[in-house]
Amino acid sequence: MCATDIDKHSFDSAARNLAINNLMTRTRLFQSTASAPLIPWQALATEKLDFTICNPPFFADDAEMRASLQGDSKTWKPNAVCTGAHVEMVCPGGDLGFVTRLVQESLVLREKVTWYTSMLGKLDSAKAILSLLKHHGITNWAVGVIDPGTATKRWTVAWSFTAWRPRNKIARPLTIPNEYLPFPTHYVIPLPPTTSAPAATALLTSYLASLDLTWTWDASSATGIGEASQNVWSRGYRRAYARRAREDGSLMQEDRKAEFVFRVRMVALAREVVVEWVKGRDRVVWESLCGVVHRHVVKR
Repeated sequence: MCATDIDKHSFDSAARNLAINNLMTRTRLFQSTASAPLIPWQALATEKLDFTICNPPFFADDAEMRASLQGDSKTWKPNAVCTGAHVEMVCPGGDLGFVTRLVQESLVLREKVTWYTSMLGKLDSAKAILSLLKHHGITNWAVGVIDPGTATKRWTVAWSFTAWRPRNKIARPLTIPNEYLPFPTHYVIPLPPTTSAPAATALLTSYLASLDLTWTWDASSATGIGEASQNVWSRGYRRAYARRAREDGSLMQEDRKAEFVFRVRMVALAREVVVEWVKGRDRVVWESLCGVVHRHVVKR
């Protein structure tokens, strides 16, 4: 783990906690400055980060902080004491300004970090960050709500430049307007009354195994994983694939990178097929996969 802070007292406290818990050898600490990058890549001396986690200062100035702590314009008055240091509570632009800086840095670092994440104190700030991500052409993101059941809620935003997609249940909360949610990565196909789960499974596995992709089916979990270099289920590709098979007399796959990965589950008790988008950048390819599975498993 890499950890940074600009406040010496907080930095020393973190170092002490890590030492007490015998974690110092597994952590790289760096005391940064307010003018340094939020992710000081050169100082951290690492090749890759799996994710970043951030709890930014929520307020743009002291007046905004005092108003919030006094409960101005809130339905519920504060019921806890603020113990955060000033640099933990206030920064130029508040949480929106802070995370905007993080987004700008991510545009440079890109896939050096698999997932960039941050908490935000205001829903409007979370919406503004999501709009900023879309403005920069970032199409892979997740949004979440931290709701402890009290009057206080927090929001989380995560984004990635990789092709690995987040699951629906962690990326698309029901309480966020649909315009701010990422494209669904979960598609459910109910089985018609005339189709049994074993019959649908046979159709599914037979069809996917016939395509120019790597297909692995686990009967014990009724789950399959498909890895394809492109849209190999399109009519044009299948025709070219069949022609190549006739000419070469072989269906051996070439050694190509899996650009698109999907998971298919047969849920027999619910009588439904669940298709999940695991990896890929093109939502059109994902939608076409859902359509072809629907046609070959359900509509026959």
